[in-house]
Amino acid sequence: MGYLESVLSRVPEPVRRSIEQIVDHGADYPIRTHHLVMGSFPEMARLVGLEKPGGIVQAMVLIPKLNRVAHYCADLPKDNEFYRWYATDVVGENNEHAGAFARVMAATYLAFLHLDEDHPVVVSGNPDLVCKACFRGEHCQGGTFLNVRQITPSEENSITRIFCEGVGGDARNLDRVDGVLRFRTDVGTVKKFLGK
Repeated sequence: MGYLESVLSRVPEPVRRSIEQIVDHGADYPIRTHHLVMGSFPEMARLVGLEKPGGIVQAMVLIPKLNRVAHYCADLPKDNEFYRWYATDVVGENNEHAGAFARVMAATYLAFLHLDEDHPVVVSGNPDLVCKACFRGEHCQGGTFLNVRQITPSEENSITRIFCEGVGGDARNLDRVDGVLRFRTDVGTVKKFLGK
């Protein structure tokens, strides 16, 4: 597991602890539904594939790609106030913040790839490891910012139900905690979905 340890050594302590709980102690891997259906997970699958990395080389390929995206976002022009706010909320205000974002995103995805096919995953509207990559992450809680509405965790319930049905999931694997629908599945099912 040298590649993952190398990446984890460069992320903030709370993120490292969360990923270690998942990888070393079998805790559920959380994925926010919109990150899985239309967000960062399909993009990561496109960048590096769905196979367990063979070594640090894949991590070193992923991090520069993420760095380029993050640095681009950090340097967005200020002519669109919402996009500038969103980029700062997610990636940060400078290249140092952008680099930290890229490292957490890489650790998040590489940890997922490291897991066995039967490792438990919880898909829901709740913030996940991707959200922990955000500089501020205000949009992760939902609400309206600069007159643009951001989805709240409970508003993702319909997307979670559609995802469950789309992968042939059993409705008995759905539960609701604090108004947020959760679907219990596994890494193999998520990889099949991403591979479509």
